[in-house]
Amino acid sequence: MWAAEAELQSARAGRASLPDVVWRQLGLARRWLLVLDNADEPQEIGPAGEPLADYRGWIRPHGRGLLVMTSRDCSPQTWGPRARLLPLKPLPALPAGQILLDAAPAAGTAEQARDLAMRLGGLPLALHAAGTYLAGPTSRYRTFTTYGQTLEHELPLLLGAEHPDASHPRVARTVVRHTWEVSLDQLAREGNALARPVLRLLALLAEAPVPLSLITPDLLSAVTGDDVTVPALEAALAGLHRYGLLDRPCSPGNAGQASGISDPAQVVLHSLIREINAVALAAGAPHLATWHRALAERLTAAVHEVDEQGRAGWPAAVLLAPHLPMLLDLPDPCFSTHHRTALGTLAHVLEHGGASAKPVCSTNASSTSRAAPWAPSMPIP
Repeated sequence: MWAAEAELQSARAGRASLPDVVWRQLGLARRWLLVLDNADEPQEIGPAGEPLADYRGWIRPHGRGLLVMTSRDCSPQTWGPRARLLPLKPLPALPAGQILLDAAPAAGTAEQARDLAMRLGGLPLALHAAGTYLAGPTSRYRTFTTYGQTLEHELPLLLGAEHPDASHPRVARTVVRHTWEVSLDQLAREGNALARPVLRLLALLAEAPVPLSLITPDLLSAVTGDDVTVPALEAALAGLHRYGLLDRPCSPGNAGQASGISDPAQVVLHSLIREINAVALAAGAPHLATWHRALAERLTAAVHEVDEQGRAGWPAAVLLAPHLPMLLDLPDPCFSTHHRTALGTLAHVLEHGGASAKPVCSTNASSTSRAAPWAPSMPIP
């Protein structure tokens, strides 16, 4: 015991490596558990200038115990070949609903709790925030049902409100409005500042898979005012995936499998990540109309691209379909005819490809109305 204390004193004085001292002591123990929580900046827990995966810092796959770490960084390259990565996915309906019931047992039935939990995407942080709100004695909304209904028009107030101490990462990671900004800030410190506008742009699209061909350097240049290169855009998308801010669809579409046409590369956002980032963009972008206009122009261009590709463009057309109704929400009359033409072109492409005969929109001489976003099933012979 005296020798261990002497080693610790030496490490505190800078005469020895603290990780070396700790791991030497762990090597003498038969059973131990070491937990490193919120290791979101891996370079801080490894020797300066060395990859963490060399296992010479705090992370060492040695001994007769268990080392558990939590981190937003889910890259296998960061943690090395000896690490076992366990992604934490959103909670299923039953346990997610139970979290709400435990927090606010008087707010409704188990079924109503499950409905709200699914509206919140099964995210534990959002479930905690909603449960805490519903249990509050002065809350305006006291039931799972009214809270869920109110989210449709008051999400910025219920879950998107800014916190005065959000500049502190410990606070920010506990607030729904700011938790994902912690990851975006970390990406920016790593030199990947483009990740934030890419995520904001994706948040403007529908809650559906997004073909990566839609997101181009020119589109990002239009909304940021900066020159954007293909490598920078690819790095931004990779960074967002590394920090769990976007993902690949769990069940990729089969539009092209029957004919040998490969499915387009595509990504999806969790519904709440999408909604909160749309709130953040509306609050922080001084020229939001520029973003909408640039995205609308890119969508119409993408429609013409799939039209020109013929049969090879059918799978991409299926992915574009849910995102085009946003064109009808734009108030600029200068582009309304152009946008309706794009919608008609896509409908023609889908019909030609054998997609379900559902209209993307319905129009008449005096008005334009939007149908619900849809993702048609396209059998390709």
